[in-house]
Amino acid sequence: MKKPFLDYIDPDVAYFIGLVTARGEISDSGRVKRISIEFPFRNLKVEGVKKKIAQKDQILLSLDHVINRVNELADVNLRKDESERSVYLIMKH
Repeated sequence: MKKPFLDYIDPDVAYFIGLVTARGEISDSGRVKRISIEFPFRNLKVEGVKKKIAQKDQILLSLDHVINRVNELADVNLRKDESERSVYLIMKH
């Protein structure tokens, strides 16, 4: 007999679980449950390539798809946050 839980896991959910496992931090302060996922970056220069790649901007843009998908799956407050060397995806419920 197939478990209902396994029906829920699709590639997007599996990817999200992997993000939380590899880069995430889960906290519970009583009334607020929070998941924070860190995406560190460095703006590296590649020898022979003159085009600058803004990793921070690329990460921020790619998180839009993740945010849209998580909003489809769960009722959470989801936002992006930035620091000098990392971008964070923060969920509160």
